[in-house]
Amino acid sequence: MIHCDGLLLCECRRSDSIEKKLAVWNPFLSQIKWIEALNSIKVCWSIYGFGYDNVSRDNYKILRFCRGLGHDYDSRNNGVEIYEFKTQLWRSVDYSCAYLWYAWYDQAVSMDGKMYWFAERQNFDKVITEFFIQCFDFSREIFQDRCCLPFITRDGDCDWVIPRLSGFRGDRLSLLSKEKYGKIQLWVTNNVTDEIVSWSKYFNVTPPYLPILSRWYFLNMTFFIHKTNRIMLWCEEEHVQNEEKYVKVYQIGEGVVEKQVETGQHRWYDQTFRSRCCVFVPSLVPVPE
Repeated sequence: MIHCDGLLLCECRRSDSIEKKLAVWNPFLSQIKWIEALNSIKVCWSIYGFGYDNVSRDNYKILRFCRGLGHDYDSRNNGVEIYEFKTQLWRSVDYSCAYLWYAWYDQAVSMDGKMYWFAERQNFDKVITEFFIQCFDFSREIFQDRCCLPFITRDGDCDWVIPRLSGFRGDRLSLLSKEKYGKIQLWVTNNVTDEIVSWSKYFNVTPPYLPILSRWYFLNMTFFIHKTNRIMLWCEEEHVQNEEKYVKVYQIGEGVVEKQVETGQHRWYDQTFRSRCCVFVPSLVPVPE
């Protein structure tokens, strides 16, 4: 789920079907538009981008690139497509460079009409993984490397924790990262439109021990910077003994949890229930026809 100008792009599927559809939704105005994909996306792993053309501000676009999955995998299913709301048409484009790197689909931010992903690629000369921020410019329709992530390392899969990406002040990126031994840090960039984009440490979170800051909870988490040296953090927590999952929101400062609110709960084995959180500002922008 990605948002742009208060419009949410969602990939939807019924629990009893493998068919998927796309929807653009403004929850504040209770408006929704269903979009048919150019090709079948039954067995494809897809990454989406949502933005607009700065030349024509109201021309929203969706970027989708996918790979085939499973036993029916066929490289011919790989492709990159762009949907324009003005024409209401999909068109295929050749972006072979999109397959030289791997983006984490739920670590994406739409900002100022452009799309940003937390991504990785293999450096075959040094046999190491390089982490960086990948950008797609919807005006020029090109991919760009915006900045590297030198403070992120992969120390074996068993210790790997995926950083969490978010926006900051409308023109910067923020990243919540966790070290192997539990130290949690918040990083921010300068303006993403600057010629050179780099990271600086904003503050150390590192509160007393909390289950939510373990490796597994860190995989299903959303955050944003609430105030100076404060973050609001949403996550699911599992209670093994009573087989429940609790959906909670935390306000965390430097070294202390200042507030926590439980917003829901469900049985952990209930496969029909999936919690997702998306931070966005309510908008009066109507869903494009």
